[in-house]
Amino acid sequence: MYVLAQQPRSIGQVLDAAAQLFKAAFVPLLPFSVVAGLVQMLPAAFFLFAAPGPGSEATQASQAAQMLNIVRSPFYWGGMVVLMLVNLIVYGAAIVRAESVAQTASMSAGQALDVGVRKCLIALVSSICFGLAVAVGLVLLIVPGLILLVSLIFGVTGIMLDDKGIISSLNYSHKLVWGNWWRTATLLTVGVIIVYVLFLIAALALGFTAGFLSSDRTVLMLVQFVSSGVATFVVTPFFIALMLEIYRDLKLRKEGGDLAGRLSSLQPASR
Repeated sequence: MYVLAQQPRSIGQVLDAAAQLFKAAFVPLLPFSVVAGLVQMLPAAFFLFAAPGPGSEATQASQAAQMLNIVRSPFYWGGMVVLMLVNLIVYGAAIVRAESVAQTASMSAGQALDVGVRKCLIALVSSICFGLAVAVGLVLLIVPGLILLVSLIFGVTGIMLDDKGIISSLNYSHKLVWGNWWRTATLLTVGVIIVYVLFLIAALALGFTAGFLSSDRTVLMLVQFVSSGVATFVVTPFFIALMLEIYRDLKLRKEGGDLAGRLSSLQPASR
């Protein structure tokens, strides 16, 4: 049974709380997980159906040129921006609804989606700033990029839950993580391993099924895309639950009694 944290927890307790929140929020987050899975499949499916079939070496060179033209087209990049916005809306809405489950508050999928839509542009610019900061850090010395990757990762969460702005969300994330970087990195690494295992299980299960049904390259690629989407259905609520529990734990460590008092005051009203 999920219990909202009132004080900092150990790494094991944070992971356990994430697992419990994942179970509690799985059904409420299902609409967002389905959309996230579809968004995950669309770019790969586009390339599958836009690319010409296999042929001679000359034809293969033509295929490569055609694929390059697709990537260079404004239509492709416009579509990618739209998908990124949709993904941020869904991710933000899922964060808000999962937190409402954690707080035993009543929030519909529509209300959560409204929050995601209202804050998506702020989240988009903040995410671009996050990506640029990490990219510059990786190009320079790699280590600064890894440090920034972890310390700025809660920017969107701060926007959705604490009404932070574009830059203040990244500063707030850095403030929370700084002093707990290794702990946060460890929790995120465990989460990434779990996510990888879930993707691998889905891919293997559907891959073996497809292997028995057909050896056609197109069918196998379709199965690969579908397995990625199916895994996303499960991965999305787990990843959000983990991010929320790490974020909550960091806030309790930094803000201590003030946050615990606010959480306690919320509970009676939500019953």
